[in-house]
Amino acid sequence: MKQSETETPSKFNKKPMITKYLILPSVILISLIVTATSNFWIIDDVHHFYLEILAFVLDSLIAFYCLLRFKALHEKLFFFLGIGFVASALVDVLHASVSIYEIEQTEFLRYFIPQTWVAGRLIDSIMMILVITKFSSELKLTKITKMYKQPSLAALFALFLGISVGSIIISYAAPFPQLLIEFPIHRPYDFVTCILFACALGLFYKKKLYTVQDNFIKGISLFLIVNVFAELMISFSAVNFDTLFNVAHVLKDVGYFILIISMTSSIISQYKIKELLASNLEKSKEQLKLDNEIIQISEKKFHSLYEQSPELLRTVDIDGKILDCNSTYTKSLGYEKSDILGRSFYEHTADKSMDDVKDCFETWKRNGAVKDREIWLKRKNGHEFPVLISAVSIKDENGDTVSSTIIKDITEIHKRNKIIKNQLEDLKQMDIQKEEFATIASHELRTPLTPITGYIEILLNPEMSNVRGEDTKILEKIYRNTKKLEILINRIFLAQKLDKGVVKVHNTEFSLKELTGNVHKAYSSLMKKKNITFVNTTKDDIIINSDSDRIQDIFSNLIQNTLDFVPEYGRIEIGAKIQNSDILYWVKDNGFGIPKEKQDKLFHKFYQVDSSLRRKHEGIGLGLTICKGLVETMGGKIWVDSDEDKGATFYFTIPKSERLKKEMNE
Repeated sequence: MKQSETETPSKFNKKPMITKYLILPSVILISLIVTATSNFWIIDDVHHFYLEILAFVLDSLIAFYCLLRFKALHEKLFFFLGIGFVASALVDVLHASVSIYEIEQTEFLRYFIPQTWVAGRLIDSIMMILVITKFSSELKLTKITKMYKQPSLAALFALFLGISVGSIIISYAAPFPQLLIEFPIHRPYDFVTCILFACALGLFYKKKLYTVQDNFIKGISLFLIVNVFAELMISFSAVNFDTLFNVAHVLKDVGYFILIISMTSSIISQYKIKELLASNLEKSKEQLKLDNEIIQISEKKFHSLYEQSPELLRTVDIDGKILDCNSTYTKSLGYEKSDILGRSFYEHTADKSMDDVKDCFETWKRNGAVKDREIWLKRKNGHEFPVLISAVSIKDENGDTVSSTIIKDITEIHKRNKIIKNQLEDLKQMDIQKEEFATIASHELRTPLTPITGYIEILLNPEMSNVRGEDTKILEKIYRNTKKLEILINRIFLAQKLDKGVVKVHNTEFSLKELTGNVHKAYSSLMKKKNITFVNTTKDDIIINSDSDRIQDIFSNLIQNTLDFVPEYGRIEIGAKIQNSDILYWVKDNGFGIPKEKQDKLFHKFYQVDSSLRRKHEGIGLGLTICKGLVETMGGKIWVDSDEDKGATFYFTIPKSERLKKEMNE
């Protein structure tokens, strides 16, 4: 039972229950005692016989109910109550029958009637104490810690039976030394049973039995209260059939009648509960029926999806036998389903994939899953085709582990991959041819440029030629363009060498500040002609070990690239400094900037930020590609930081040598 059902009731709901089941009945019974002096309560011995017969009938009904409830629900508490009320009923019928039969034997009845009364009361009171003590836990209340070993059911039953039989025998025996004493409590032995009933009532509330949701159990509390007052009243009775004697007998019957009412109320409650359970059961059946229909529909949908799936599906047991497959699997392999089920899946595997399939199957058994393993299957006609196979472990209806396998036919993917592979090979061949062409072209172009440049230099030398005036200007223009063409050819040739990875680095020791100073000096006159402010901000004056020629080539390409985007009266800054284990170099301008979406393509071969025919700057888009190739050849990195209309800064790093690090530390 849940904890919430067994918790002790709070003070808020405990008080009304005590008022209902203790205080109100006590007030009514006290009022009854006050009226007990009235002659209304005086009856004769015949009426006393009827009261005892009524007690017997009520006792028997209660005993019958308790024994039937024990038979139906197997509650030991009600078995013990049933036996107790049977014993009490026997005492009541003995009490009534002997009293009416021996009605003339006044002396005999003088001690027989009180003793049988006490016997019946002892049975009821002790029965209640034993029931509450022994069986309260059966009512699913919070357990009470016990400081003693609880007696067994057999021991309690033997004790109770002994008391019952002993009480009946004593009823026929000679009277106690003094049945009536000259004292306000004329029947002290009835006061003992009063105390026993009071103890039972105290135990009832101590065990919190009033919280049990059973009206019969709650009726026991009223039964105990009535019997406490009945025993209290008869203990003051001076003679048989006086007012207190008769009121006590009436209260005893009232107690039994309360139990009858409680029993009836409990039966009605149980019947209502049964109806509610039956109603809930019917609703559950309807819901179960609806759920089954939904499950059946879901199973049909699943089966339909399973059968019509474009993927090949199969279920394989731990031994490799196929337990189930869908129609796509059978159609793809060219078999009937009856030819597949129960056969090994190895029969559908191509010979060249047999080892891979065995490894795949062992992996599934070891790890419980396999994902996207490429193998080749074999159709009934012997045709082989590629697939991707994935499998996971599931439980079948018997609880055995099986493999749920999904197979994807990748024949078309293989065909496309083959086409792509062929196209890639063609592209590689074209790239090789392009590289060869560029190498040959750069070599062939360089060959005639050398004598052309030499002859022009001779013609421009006043000491070796008579060319003057306008002819000199024409030759100078030819010379400049020849040099541009030479630079372009050299760039193409260098880019090809970088692609092939054949560019060599020659490290020498040089001054960092002197390097940037030489770059600044080389371009100062050009910057002056273009009205551009050109500054060198290098502060670290250290000796480094690197390839100064390659670094100057990088600076030259970056500066040439920057010149195309810096307006007149603009500013270009170069510099270098130590940054951890590297030397950081930069070229910064305040030109037009580079849009963010174009920055990741800047270092691609032949890329132009402005590739339109109207662009103002020259070049074929190899400068930054060469910079990137040279930097990476030297083990560094290059990047740009720019915002449109806010200029750009190109950074690149070159690692310092180990020897340099040691010198710097010294």
